[in-house]
Amino acid sequence: MKNTKRKLILICLLLNIGLSTHSYATLVKASTFGWNATNATTAFVNAIKSANDTIIIDKQVSDWMINPTNFDTLKNKTIIFENGVNLVARPGAFSSIYDASLMIFYEANNIKIIGYGASFKMQKAEYIAYNNSQYRHCIALVSCSNISIYGLKLMDSGGDGIVISNYTGAAYQRYCENIFLKDLWCDNNYRQGISVISAQHLQVENCWFTNTIGTAPQAGVDIEPNQPYERLIDIVFEKCRFTGNAGGGIKVIPISIDSTTLPMDITFNNCYVANNGINRYQIETYSYPSGAKGYVRYNNCMTDGGSYSVGGSKLVNGHKAIFNNCVFKNPTDIVINLDDYTTSTSGIRNGGISFTNCLALYNNTKRYFNVWKANTTSAGLDDMQFNNFTVINPNSVTYNNGGNTTPNCIFNFQQFALAPATTVSYTLGDSLIECNKTNSLLDFSRNASSNTTFPIAMTYSITNTGIQGVDYSRMKGFEIIPFGSYTQADTFFVLADAITEIVKQNTIAMDTSWLFSTASLTQNLTISDCSTLSINENIPENVFFSIYPNPASDILNIAFINNQNLKQEVLIFNAIGQLIKKMELFPTEQINISDLPDGLYFVRLPICFNQTQKFIKLLN
Repeated sequence: MKNTKRKLILICLLLNIGLSTHSYATLVKASTFGWNATNATTAFVNAIKSANDTIIIDKQVSDWMINPTNFDTLKNKTIIFENGVNLVARPGAFSSIYDASLMIFYEANNIKIIGYGASFKMQKAEYIAYNNSQYRHCIALVSCSNISIYGLKLMDSGGDGIVISNYTGAAYQRYCENIFLKDLWCDNNYRQGISVISAQHLQVENCWFTNTIGTAPQAGVDIEPNQPYERLIDIVFEKCRFTGNAGGGIKVIPISIDSTTLPMDITFNNCYVANNGINRYQIETYSYPSGAKGYVRYNNCMTDGGSYSVGGSKLVNGHKAIFNNCVFKNPTDIVINLDDYTTSTSGIRNGGISFTNCLALYNNTKRYFNVWKANTTSAGLDDMQFNNFTVINPNSVTYNNGGNTTPNCIFNFQQFALAPATTVSYTLGDSLIECNKTNSLLDFSRNASSNTTFPIAMTYSITNTGIQGVDYSRMKGFEIIPFGSYTQADTFFVLADAITEIVKQNTIAMDTSWLFSTASLTQNLTISDCSTLSINENIPENVFFSIYPNPASDILNIAFINNQNLKQEVLIFNAIGQLIKKMELFPTEQINISDLPDGLYFVRLPICFNQTQKFIKLLN
């Protein structure tokens, strides 16, 4: 029966994220195509390419071991990896340099992949010995449209956790479009956590890119087109983490696009970039004489640790990099560093970067802004702007602008040897409740007498029994109270499933900082199935109601075993989680199901611990 409960998780996942595009779906388990413990490739591919539009990769006694798979022009599919499923690259099966990824989608359209609690695992140690190992990805999207991917852990690839690319031929769409990635965890990949080569309308939300190491660039994210006809339009990273990568955390390198390319539009909101490679930038921003246009914006982002917070070889005639309300903490070297490779004969200056209402907080003797290799033959700086840039450092630190600037440059700094007296408090709101999808707010505030002329940043840890990516959507682990504000809030988003569980408890603890003091104690977060009933794992199953006949054609009867004389709310869902009937019934009432197509359905009673039972509707 516990196995039955586990399979019900897909129903709530589909219900929560509203993925269905059809009124009714045909659903199949991939194992029915002949799962094999040593090589499940045939079952895996045939299930996905079948006529069914909803495919469940169901948990077996061991992993799904597969060869490289290619899916050309796949359309209108929902692929669900059950909690606990591991999709694993078969050893020795990925020796080819190209087209050797776990899943490659070419020109796919309207595909949804859901995998909360599931993992893609490759054989990174094996690929290191191969030439050009960097092409073996967990997931590759090539000239695809309308793709959504949720909840997977993508790890140990020979290339990227996920790459978003395009066909280079003129006959094909030269970008991916309408891509949505949420709650992904890309860990220990060889080249990048994620590579973005050509995309339009890409949203990446609540994802974690960590521990990339192998071949350059070794970044959390590398946004780097290969051809001028490619594009980077409406690219948004929201509440993502880039940590512990051997290269930079965020790399934006439009090296191969030029003035003929559509202007870039890239945004990072509320992102955390921490402890990436030695002698590397946490955020790397580059532009080249080709003159790619557009904007890259960083709003409410935070860097923590690493050698340099922000920098790169950034020329003024390229795109504009804009930092608003960002915090740069504890670099071991310089906070902002530009690599100056210009010469006076080129006439192209460094610059095109602005920092507005930002804060640098560190304790070494290095500069907070520096132009590296600047000399008397350098072209100098243009449009380099520090608008209300606050520096808190106990040493006598300063900046070096290279000695050759235009009037378009602004150096408006305020410096403090000690942080102004500030007290920060935080409170946690409601518990997380699955059955009514109640989220919880984590509220931060600074005291009314605080100096609000700079943003203030807090980091916090989450420990105990609740699981990120299973019980709640991944948190970014930091918060910034903006310039001019006293409060800011973050949200824990509950992830509901149909498994009756004991109550879980998490502890949220704010990290100490010499930027502020706090009297707030740790906060406890309760995660439960329902707010009106305490959950008891030992409650016998199937004790609250029964349904008959099953299968049924016209009428379905429900017998309530408890609360016999009370009216009960009854919900009926189809096989892909759509709520199709909602009613209140007394025990003697029946449900007319004659209007339903044949197929699999689920009956749920919210008052009875959200207990769910299934029935089959047959045509007369």
